[in-house]
Amino acid sequence: MSNNLEWLDRIEFEDLLTSDMKLIAERCGIDVLKSLLANLPKLHIYMSERPLVEAQKRYIDRFYRQGNAKEIAANLGVSERFVYQVHRELIRRRHQLKKEKNLFNQE
Repeated sequence: MSNNLEWLDRIEFEDLLTSDMKLIAERCGIDVLKSLLANLPKLHIYMSERPLVEAQKRYIDRFYRQGNAKEIAANLGVSERFVYQVHRELIRRRHQLKKEKNLFNQE
């Protein structure tokens, strides 16, 4: 397939799109779909939420301070409970690492 898909602008082709292609066009725009078709032809794309969740955790770690869980939850589109759970998990993990470090440094 040619990388130049400008010719698609000259015809109606939306009725030929698969369900995944329609979803991309509707949510991201037809230009994004054409760019994917031009640059990543024949590539099956699966996007896991895992990197996004890890990025949310990193954001919480960086910007959490007492009293702003609602603000963070609104910014990330998650629940306040998720923000508190992640914060507690991060505190536990740091505490555990500190304990392990102290164990290894005792000689």
